[in-house]
Amino acid sequence: MLAWQLLCIFLLLLGCWRIARQCFQEEYAVWCAVAFVGALLRLSAAGTGLYIMDEYLTPRSLSTPAALFAVSDAIEGNYVRAGVWTVGICLVHPLMAIFAATFVVLIFLFQRRERLSVQALAAITLPLFPKSRRLSGGIADRPYFF
Repeated sequence: MLAWQLLCIFLLLLGCWRIARQCFQEEYAVWCAVAFVGALLRLSAAGTGLYIMDEYLTPRSLSTPAALFAVSDAIEGNYVRAGVWTVGICLVHPLMAIFAATFVVLIFLFQRRERLSVQALAAITLPLFPKSRRLSGGIADRPYFF
């Protein structure tokens, strides 16, 4: 289990490195970006109560690096490989696959230089996130989200 957890952390940092390599030209900036994420692995992401990387192995531990690989491939323009990563995410954690797929679609649209209004983006992405009573009830039980 420890080896799997360490592998997941390594893959997460590798995914961050792939994205940072596309964002920065200087090598030190790429490694600073990876080190920054590595230093903040136990930080609660956006006040959700979810850590960037849990201290134990969960399905999200496997799906998060795969989502980073999908995003990296989408930025590079390799949408087939990004789709394969997204299907792999769906096998492990379907909800994370929806998040990754939505982001990959948005990257695709923005790379095509499409002029999209906020309403058009909402029309594209909101149907992917159906609201359910079960989800709403689960959120209502956790006041720290608010």
